[in-house]
Amino acid sequence: IRTDHETTTAAEAREKLAKGMAILIREGSASKDLDALAEILDADTSSFVALCTDDRNPLDIAEEGHLDSSIRRLIAKGRPLHHVYRAASHSAARIFGLTDRGLVAPGWRADIALLDDLEDCRVS
Repeated sequence: IRTDHETTTAAEAREKLAKGMAILIREGSASKDLDALAEILDADTSSFVALCTDDRNPLDIAEEGHLDSSIRRLIAKGRPLHHVYRAASHSAARIFGLTDRGLVAPGWRADIALLDDLEDCRVS
C-alpha cells in the first residue's frame, strides 16, 4: 500500500507520510477531509501529497467545482500556491506512476487549463 485517501486527521497523515506513504487529500460530496488535512501541505510534503475528489456528485461539481474547488480552498487556507498546484498536478501524476505527465515540459503529455488568476483558479 503506497497511498491513502482515507486519512482524516493531520496527525494520522503525518504518521503515514513519515512511514513513506503518499496522502491523498480527499474532498468529495460525502467524505470531506480537506479542512482537517490542509495543514500538512507544505514544502516538505507537497511531493507526497495529492488532491482527490473520490465521490464528487454532479450537482456539487456544477455548484462548487471539482479539483479547482479544492485548489481554491487550500489557497484560501494559506497554503502556498506552488505547493497546492504541485499536489494537484505533478505529485498526483508521480504518485500514480504517470511519469510523463504532471508538468508542462518537452516530451511530457499535458492537458492545459488557462486560468485568469492562480489564486482564484477559475478556468477561462
